[in-house]
Amino acid sequence: MVGGAGSLGSSASYSKSLTVSTGASFTYSSSANQTLLDLRGAGTINLNGAGTVTISGDHQFTGTLNVSQTVNVKGGSGGTYASTTTGLGRTTLIDIKNGGTLVAAGDTTTTSQNTLIGDGAPTTTIQINQGGVLTTSGYTASNVPASSQTFNLSSIILSGGTISTGTGAIASNWGIFNFGGTVTVTADSTISAAFSTLTLSTGTVFDVAAGVTLNVTGTLHHSTSGTDVGFILNKNTTCTGGCIGTMVLAGANTYTGYSKINGGTLSVGSGGSSGTNLSTSTVTISGGTLLGNTTGNTISNAITLSTGANVIAAQSGKTVTFGGIISGAGTGALTVGDATNNGTVVFSNTNT
Repeated sequence: MVGGAGSLGSSASYSKSLTVSTGASFTYSSSANQTLLDLRGAGTINLNGAGTVTISGDHQFTGTLNVSQTVNVKGGSGGTYASTTTGLGRTTLIDIKNGGTLVAAGDTTTTSQNTLIGDGAPTTTIQINQGGVLTTSGYTASNVPASSQTFNLSSIILSGGTISTGTGAIASNWGIFNFGGTVTVTADSTISAAFSTLTLSTGTVFDVAAGVTLNVTGTLHHSTSGTDVGFILNKNTTCTGGCIGTMVLAGANTYTGYSKINGGTLSVGSGGSSGTNLSTSTVTISGGTLLGNTTGNTISNAITLSTGANVIAAQSGKTVTFGGIISGAGTGALTVGDATNNGTVVFSNTNT
């Protein structure tokens, strides 16, 4: 353990290997800033000091990293298709706790991408608890190439935490955070990050537990290098109480992939064109609810009804127009409104 105002190495930069073996733990609770250059082992590292810890380079550590302070991650080897050895890409779990901020700091000198955990289907899970934040450092166009701001994410658990981007975020070809796996939401959480992309070939999954809301106040961005695949809301059944929670899209989104509602509720205020909540996405409802939450806007996206009990509704006290063509060869029924959302729904197109 390092406490007080202590630090490791010359000028608080520790260039030697810091190995934490299986079953062992290392705690850094110092008020001093610290740089760590070579983490190894499969144990547990606890970072809960008052200063800033910088983790630089590629690391062999495969255990659990608990973050309760500000931690900058930078200097991974990266690359357009970075391997899982980049940065902290071998780490099994990064657990961002209350008071913890994990900063994907990018690189100010190269155009390396994916320097946080790599790409190529990394297996690192990042859990963000209430009071915890995953973010990027602040940028200006002059100090960091836009391409070095792309960070692939694999498995994410949102347990009340926030995913954001730093000031001056710049949209690169791949976006900033590329959601490349399943996002499991166990408590009310927020994604306020700008320029997030959805390029996973099978669709990015957002599994939101019953009674829980995921607020996406940032932007889902059109990738000009990858393919905008889209997302599936509540694909799985592994959430406590079922994956039937609510996802709210509130940003000026530009993604062009699909929006599939397999359960729960997708709540939007606008749709049908780039820069609206639903952008130009095609919506498929398979046993879930598409909810309009804003009076006066027309949601003109095409809607396909698939199997299951499908609902199109307006928030209570609101009047919402759905102007896209509604079709479907599936066996699912359509119910307009429900006991909770019983506003006025207007269909303005010829539907099939």
